[in-house]
Amino acid sequence: MSNPDFESLADKLDYQPPSLNVGDHVRDREEPSQLLLVAQHTATPAAEYCLGETTTTVADVNPAYDPTDEVLLVAYPHSGAADLADLTMGPIPRGRLELVTRFQGGPQ
Repeated sequence: MSNPDFESLADKLDYQPPSLNVGDHVRDREEPSQLLLVAQHTATPAAEYCLGETTTTVADVNPAYDPTDEVLLVAYPHSGAADLADLTMGPIPRGRLELVTRFQGGPQ
């Protein structure tokens, strides 16, 4: 289950996105106004990460992105959150995320 258009474009560009760390601020390429927080690496490719109790995968709902990309759990910060348990979490393929700010202030 691969996307030949993505593979040919990636091969042509030879692009490797920067690694992301827990705590980094990222932007969702599909919703660029939303600033997110990397909460967890899953080490699971999008084609194998099922949503809830369904057989639908992260790759199924993100067909424009590489199905072999690792799924990251990201937190959607909001002003009403009293602590981390109040944050909404969601799985997103790595290719859909753009680094904004490193948690430790390292290079971008």
